[in-house]
Formats: sequence, structure tokens, C-alpha cells
Amino acid sequence: MKFSEICSIGRYIRYLIPATAFATGLGALTLAVIPPEESQDMERIDGVDCPFVDNPGYMKGGRKFLHPMKDKSGREFSMTDLAGNVVILVFYTIWCPNCPQVLKSIDNLNMRLNVLGVGGVKILAFNIGDESVELLEAHNKTIDIQTLAVHQSIPSSIIREIKCVPACLIFDKKTNPVCGYLGEVDYASEEFFSFVEKLVK
Repeated sequence: MKFSEICSIGRYIRYLIPATAFATGLGALTLAVIPPEESQDMERIDGVDCPFVDNPGYMKGGRKFLHPMKDKSGREFSMTDLAGNVVILVFYTIWCPNCPQVLKSIDNLNMRLNVLGVGGVKILAFNIGDESVELLEAHNKTIDIQTLAVHQSIPSSIIREIKCVPACLIFDKKTNPVCGYLGEVDYASEEFFSFVEKLVK
């Protein structure tokens, strides 16, 4: 079974991956089957329906994201600091075969938002592992990422929460979880762009 196919059933499978696995590839991958947990439904936002609900990796609602994050320079921040914006968190690894396509899709979405002057949206991409900022910058250059800022890697322990990569979590302007996706999704599509615009309003 392909890794992308495993991710599509990520609602029922979580990954326990030692930090070394992210440096050496899939060799240390371990699977653990855990019963699905009840998620917290999003606060009702009138007129906004999540796209791609038929996608096998679609997740309704979710939990507050409480993990600290760090920018390129090491400055720590949290979701509280991002309140007032629609927040899209993307998680990837540099060895994941499907992550470059998702990162490009997110990058194209971010580029379109910037060109059209759609404010109030923060798109943040995080590598899971212990790779350096320099390595992540080189990786992004290789796959032609143009607008996504590099942040410091998030420890591999977070994989128990997001289940697999690539993963994307969307939050409203009050930092409430709206929905999420595991695996490949066309974030550059008109449908997803319209969804983000409605969340901003």
C-alpha cells in the first residue's frame, strides 16, 4: 500500500515515528491502530461550507491547535498571536512523496491571495522532524516554492495529533478549527479559494 493511500484512512490510523525516521526515510515507520476520537465541531459559520467533503482524508472540525510554533529566526508564537486571521497550517516532511505537490498547491493559493489583495489569511507550512532551516530553504528552492515562508521544524511527536503527512488544518478568525485534510487536495482550486474568501468575510 502506498503511503498516500495509508494517509487517506488517517482518521483511523496514527503514526508513531521516531525523530530519526524523518532523517533516514521510511525505514523506522511504525503503525499503531487507535480508535477514532470525537472531534470538536467548528463554531457554525453561516454560508460557509467546507469543500471536498467527499475526500477520504476530510476531517470535520478538530481540536484547538495548542502547540508552540517558531519562525525562521526561532521566535516562538502561538495560535493566539494569529487571532483575527483565517489560519491554514500545512504539515509536511522533506521525504514525503506527495508533499511537494501539496506545497506547490498551497503556494499557488497563497500567491493568488497576495496578488488579489485578499488579506486576513495566514498560511504557515511546517516540516515535521529536526531538519535545519537551511535544509528546508534548499528543499523549497528545489520544488520552486515562491511565497511560503520557512519556519523551524516541529518535533516528530506532533504526528500523533495530525496523523500523517501531508496534512492541512484550517481555523477561523477566532482560532476555532473548521476542517482539515489528510493526503492530496487541490488547494489552488477555485472551490478552495472561494471557501477561504468566505471565511475571511
